[in-house]
Amino acid sequence: MHYVIGSGPAGVACAMALLARGEEVTMLDAGFGLEPDVRALVEGMAKQAPDQWSPVSLRSVKTLAVAGGSPRKLVYGSEYPYRQPEGYLAPAGKNVDFSPSFAAGGLSNVWGAAMLPYIQADIDDWPIRLSDLAKYYPRVLDFVPLTGRIDRLAGTFPLYTDEFQFHRPSRQAERYLQALERHQESFAKQGMTFGAARLAVNVSGAAGGDCLYCGMCMFGCPYDLIYSSRHTLAQLMTNPSFGYVGGVLVERLTEDSATVRIGGHLVTGESVEYEAERVFLGAGAIPTTQILMDSLDIGKTTLLDTQYFVLPLLQAAGSGARREDLHTLAQVFIDIRDLAISPRTVHLQLYTYNEIFDLELARRFGVLRRAIPAGPMLDRMSVIQGFLHSDDSVKVRVVRGSSGVRLRRIKNDRPREVIRRVVKRLTRNAMRLGAAPVLPMMKIEQPGKSFHFGGTFPMSKKPRMGQSDKMGRPSGLERVHVIDSSCFPSVPATTITLSVMANAYRIGMEHKD
Repeated sequence: MHYVIGSGPAGVACAMALLARGEEVTMLDAGFGLEPDVRALVEGMAKQAPDQWSPVSLRSVKTLAVAGGSPRKLVYGSEYPYRQPEGYLAPAGKNVDFSPSFAAGGLSNVWGAAMLPYIQADIDDWPIRLSDLAKYYPRVLDFVPLTGRIDRLAGTFPLYTDEFQFHRPSRQAERYLQALERHQESFAKQGMTFGAARLAVNVSGAAGGDCLYCGMCMFGCPYDLIYSSRHTLAQLMTNPSFGYVGGVLVERLTEDSATVRIGGHLVTGESVEYEAERVFLGAGAIPTTQILMDSLDIGKTTLLDTQYFVLPLLQAAGSGARREDLHTLAQVFIDIRDLAISPRTVHLQLYTYNEIFDLELARRFGVLRRAIPAGPMLDRMSVIQGFLHSDDSVKVRVVRGSSGVRLRRIKNDRPREVIRRVVKRLTRNAMRLGAAPVLPMMKIEQPGKSFHFGGTFPMSKKPRMGQSDKMGRPSGLERVHVIDSSCFPSVPATTITLSVMANAYRIGMEHKD
């Protein structure tokens, strides 16, 4: 019996590959879910059109949590994706913001659904090549929906599927795309490529119906159209060769010549142990790292992050955005590859108006918000979420002790310098974009805030202790495979989930028993 640990994107992708090989699979997972009362509320909303939703229901699900001075995305007003099991020793550290998830589906319950593959130039330090991932991008996209277009972005970042859907952009986004297209020759000379955002959203034909552009994406889609690995988990459960055991917190792996013993405890407190022929570890970068450090008695390692920053833009003309029926996920991708900025790709996701802009103003200004004539400004406001390659980002030292692991930020001025160059480039192109950066409102976030991190047990051609081979097997273990981003040698700026899933599928399919 092969065991997969974790039901996030890596876990379900690997399980799909193992089942395709004809293996029997058991998945162990903490598996926290949405609170029953919230679930009942959302199920009721899913049976109604948006104009039928009650103000009470909307107030309940339109909630932000504030962590470290910044909003943290919830789902339907619930923090369940971040809930931690009793007995779990959460990592401690200053000036970092890492959030492991023990929910069924992991952080795919609250992600932004952005999907973009890697390019060879950003993974030239890996022991595998882009072709090894590209072989499995289409396999992942057989069960994960994708929106997008054949546009200029596709010349650098192929779609890897013919089954993509169209997600109507907002009027603001159309203005950006038109402006980018008008000046595409100039942008190309600057190493900038662009296109419609690629999203894991089932716009049409889903069990919950078509996207109604209700603007609820950032709070949780009441129709459950945004992909979560929970959807694939439900599909896996229909396979007689697959078993799921929830309520389990894995803590340690012990290997002998024929089996792997999996030790841990139930979320109710009792100790448990399982015996596996082979283990595929995809608990998420933080829990996976903790499990391996304890299992291999490793005292320290380094965690790689993709530096995340937020930069508001103000368009020259309004578009009536607050009155528009629209989706509120990323609308436009802009990728910059220019040695004057960095040898690595910088990835920008452009979000146009969503109601979080209003909520943020209310949070920051309180009762004074009513005195601010914000309407015209909000109709022109958009936000860039920027990501840097891990080579351009702060690294974090992970140190294991008797009370768990501590995370220590390693000082590095490079992220600020690269971001300064990016902002300077955008400012110089303000006339072409038809929008200017609002520099006083820019925020460079703490490591971990991007949710794109890993690299603690990186793949290597000749792995030493603390590294993994090309099949994700940590040095010192033969029957354990790391399948999440913990095994990435570096973390490119472009979105992480598609490549995590493709790599996990590759390991599940190509490992040798």
